[in-house]
Amino acid sequence: MPLRYPTETDLPFVSRLLEGETTYRSSRVDNESFILIYCNQENVPVGVVFLAELDAFRKNAALILRIDPGSELSARIRMALEAMEVVFGKLCLHKVSCEITVDDKWSAYLYKKIGFVEEGRLREHQFDGSRYVDVLRLGLFATEWYGVERQLKDYIFGLEVLAEQKDQKKSYSIVVLSDSSSWINFDIQDLCLEWTALGHQVHWAHKTENIPSADFCFCLSFGRIVSSAVRSKFRHTLVVHESELPRGKGWSPLTWQIIEGVNRIPVTLLEAVDQVDSGTVYAQCWIEFQGDELVDDLRKAQAKTTHTLCRWFVDEYPNSAMQGREQRGEESFYPRRRAADSELDPNKTISEQFNLLRVVDNLNYPAFFRHSGGCYRISIEHMESDCK
Repeated sequence: MPLRYPTETDLPFVSRLLEGETTYRSSRVDNESFILIYCNQENVPVGVVFLAELDAFRKNAALILRIDPGSELSARIRMALEAMEVVFGKLCLHKVSCEITVDDKWSAYLYKKIGFVEEGRLREHQFDGSRYVDVLRLGLFATEWYGVERQLKDYIFGLEVLAEQKDQKKSYSIVVLSDSSSWINFDIQDLCLEWTALGHQVHWAHKTENIPSADFCFCLSFGRIVSSAVRSKFRHTLVVHESELPRGKGWSPLTWQIIEGVNRIPVTLLEAVDQVDSGTVYAQCWIEFQGDELVDDLRKAQAKTTHTLCRWFVDEYPNSAMQGREQRGEESFYPRRRAADSELDPNKTISEQFNLLRVVDNLNYPAFFRHSGGCYRISIEHMESDCK
C-alpha cells in the first residue's frame, strides 16, 4: 500500500483529517507543504502524511501523520514507515519535527515508535475545548531514523507473522487497565497490538467505570482498587507484581528491592482478589540486574518481563490457569513511595546512596538534598561515552 499524491477527489478526506491542525490551516495555501495519501488494501484512502514549513535549504520540515480513527494501529505504523522512507530517502531531509498534546497517547506511541525524541514542552499551549493542555515537541534526525528503520521493519514483520497464526488459536476478549500517566503505557500499546494481530479483541482503559465484560482483565501499573463487582465481569483478573509473594506485597516492590541492594528480582503473575496481592500465583520470571542500571533500564526489563507473562497466560490458556498455586509463607508489605523518599543524605557518600539514585525519576521524582537551609535537586543519567 504505497503512498501516493492526492487527487482532487481526495481533498475532502484530507480536510476532514487535518482541519483541526493549526499547522495545516496556516500552511495549506503556500508552496512550502507536501501531502501524500495512504490507502488500505482496497485502495481506499485512510491516512494522510502532511509536511509543512518545508525548508529545502535547511532540509527540515514539520510533520503530521493522521489516519482514520477506525484503522488498526499496525496500519499507522506501516504508514509511518513509508512516510519516513519518503522524508529521508526521497526528499533527503535532515530533520522532521512534530507537536502533540500530552494527552494524545496514540500519537505519542506512534512517533516514539519510529524514533522521535522529545525535545521540549510548551506549557498550556493548546485549548482542547475545555482546558489548556501542554504540547510536546518531538524531533527526528535522518541518522536516528536509519538507526531504527531495520528494527521497525522487523517489528512489522513480526506482527504479520502473528496475524498468520490467528486462525490457529482461540480468540479471547481482553481488557487492560493502567494509570493514564504510567511509564508502562508505551509498552502496553505493543502488547495490545500483538494481541490484536493474533485476533483477540482488546480494550484498554484507565478507569474501571463502563469497561466491558471480557475473558481476561490485566491490571498493569494500575493504582486503583478493582472491586469484586468489576472483577466479576471477567474469567480472570490478573496482576503483575515484582516480588517473591507473599513477601513484598504493596507498592513499588521492584524499586524498594533495588534500594535494598537486591539485583535478582522475581516478577509474579497472579489473580487479583479482595486482599491486596494475595491471589493465586500462575507464573513467575526472574530479572537479573548487574547493579549499574538506572530507572529507564529497570523499567525496560520490568516491561519486557510483564509482556512475556501476559502473553504466556493468554497463549497457553486454559493450561496456564491450571498451573496456579496458593501463596505460602509469612507476608510483608512495602509502603507507597512518595517524592520525599528520593531525598539524599549529604553526609553520606554517593556510593552509599547509589541504589537510591538508580531508582529516582529525574522528571517526576528527582533526587534532592538539603544543605545550609536550601534544597537542591540532582539528576542522574548514563554518559554516552567513557569517563575520562
